[in-house]
Amino acid sequence: MGRGSWYKKWCIARGFIIENDMLKSKSYIYTSMPKANQFGFQNGNLRGVIASDVFARFDRLNDLNVLYPIGLDTLSFSSFSEAKKNDNLLDDEIPNIYIEELKELGVGINDAKLINMRHDEYLITLQEAFIDLYEKGYIVYKNRILYEDNKTKKLYDDFTLQDNIEYSKVKVKSFSLDISSVIEDVYKDITLLDIKEEYKNDLLKRFGIKRNLKMSFDLSNKNKLNVILDKPEYLGGLSFVVLNPNLIDIETYVRDEEREAVKEILEMTSNPFADSGLTALNPLTGRQIPIFISTLYNQAIYLVFPGAIEDDRLLQENMELEYIDIISNGLLINSDFLDGMTLKKAHEEIINVFSDAGIADIEITYENTLINLSSSDGFGPLFPFLYDKDSGTLNSLRGFLPYNFSSQFRPVLSDKTNISGTPLKGSINSLFVDGMAPILSINYDEYSSSDSLFTKSFIEEMKSWVPISTFMVEKTRIVSGLLMPIIIHNILKRETNYTITNLFNKLFIIPETLDYTYTRLAKWNNNTLDVMGILKRYYSDSIRWYFLSNNIEDEFIYNQSDLSSIDLYVKRLEQRLLKVEDLDSVRMDYHFREFVDKCKNYLLKRDITSYINYLKSFTDIYVFKEMFNLSQLKLYLIAIYPLMPFLAEEIYEEKFSKKSSIINEGWLS
Repeated sequence: MGRGSWYKKWCIARGFIIENDMLKSKSYIYTSMPKANQFGFQNGNLRGVIASDVFARFDRLNDLNVLYPIGLDTLSFSSFSEAKKNDNLLDDEIPNIYIEELKELGVGINDAKLINMRHDEYLITLQEAFIDLYEKGYIVYKNRILYEDNKTKKLYDDFTLQDNIEYSKVKVKSFSLDISSVIEDVYKDITLLDIKEEYKNDLLKRFGIKRNLKMSFDLSNKNKLNVILDKPEYLGGLSFVVLNPNLIDIETYVRDEEREAVKEILEMTSNPFADSGLTALNPLTGRQIPIFISTLYNQAIYLVFPGAIEDDRLLQENMELEYIDIISNGLLINSDFLDGMTLKKAHEEIINVFSDAGIADIEITYENTLINLSSSDGFGPLFPFLYDKDSGTLNSLRGFLPYNFSSQFRPVLSDKTNISGTPLKGSINSLFVDGMAPILSINYDEYSSSDSLFTKSFIEEMKSWVPISTFMVEKTRIVSGLLMPIIIHNILKRETNYTITNLFNKLFIIPETLDYTYTRLAKWNNNTLDVMGILKRYYSDSIRWYFLSNNIEDEFIYNQSDLSSIDLYVKRLEQRLLKVEDLDSVRMDYHFREFVDKCKNYLLKRDITSYINYLKSFTDIYVFKEMFNLSQLKLYLIAIYPLMPFLAEEIYEEKFSKKSSIINEGWLS
């Protein structure tokens, strides 16, 4: 049961088109744009695309105005390398394979919203957004120490680098997204997500979040010194405090009798050390800690821990001051109630005890506020700037976009571009490409130009579609596909003052598809799923059912025998439905109407697993074992249409002599 003529009829009937109907409620359904190569679906990740299509079809049955911007990522390394290897030309052979697979699967494609990330229309939108964020100061171009994968030429920073991977460090000038102004809002949004804690923790740890202690030291002159401890576990080893007179008013931190002496010492040498004559009380150990005045450190208050920090140890030796040893065999000593703890455990313990006791407040800081957007490979979207070496400036290519690859893999600009400068090496990485897709899809239209990111018209259009009703992202792309849209959304809120709080209502994170050996489907594992092959062998509706047959938020083990079993079941169901006669009996009315109502409730809640399980149970009990009439059959076909559109349409046409789509019936109750 392939698509036959039904897909063409759906397109002619404009079944996938967004309607300009102000009275219709809107529903925006989004799924990660799969990466495509010569096998179509690169990693066999069909589930998100099929599930989102089920919800889109259901919402259209319920007379909603549905935005479902399906697309594909043809900016990946494999797409380019395969094209170059096979033909040495960039053409549409790879995307066409993928699009054909989508249509065979019954996935509804709105041609105006179909996103091929390498094509001019989307590149313009993407590169314009890059310029918008650069001009607003959110994207910066600066020298950074990054990590490079020598094989793929991809660049990583502390935000994106995986813990178990080691790459060589390189100093490069790169583009980065500065999220310092929105990071607290992003942090809050992540904590409120309805996802597994492991996913939240994975996202949050990338910011380098640190819990610090904000507290006051009591001074011997009855004043207080406010400090922030980023390593409070070292507190037992605090030996002395250094105040910089250029960065802090030291008036209240010098003993009256020492003022003149301190002044003289500060004027004598470039890096003097003057004894303030005061001490601070260590709140952990009760020791009196001497306070010195010096310009040696470029910070207002420097706390010296010679028992834990090597540079501090050298300073302590030069100053011939007390040395407090606080670490022995990896455990703390001379640290009061922290004795015997590891540094990690002591960090959490002192923060919790001091904050609970009101001795200190917790202050959150973020170490990673720059996200690298550059890659040193030449296979992604090109940076929309030219670099002028004479002036050392970047010149925007706004108005001359897209900046694309020619069919011979060479960077090309539009004609009559007379901007000074040379192309920048590398390209925009997948973080930006993936992260911008759900935002730009709202306003993207292949047949017309899109507004810039911060324009009033763009924001108004976004407000009309957000929150996204259903959002699906692959687990392996949780940073680019989920975190980045949240960041961009918060930037838009900050810049435009619009007040929509949530980016999406229902969120699914979809793990990988594995083979029977629990190995991830991938070309490099030599187990790529031949989607077109199974489409030729099995009914399309059987494939749709099979890939949604277990919880969509669990890993999926591809097993051809299981697919064969479902295919036989669907073929058997088709034969049963073709035999339904026009009976007068209404005996089964209640059961079929209850079936429709329950299916609707499951789909409204986006509980696709319960929907399929209930559909199977009802079919086994009533469809295969009971007699029912054509009116009841119509109810059944409408309820199964989101999952099995081809079967529903073919039976509908055969039994009711209908040439139009069953979607015209709407969702009956």
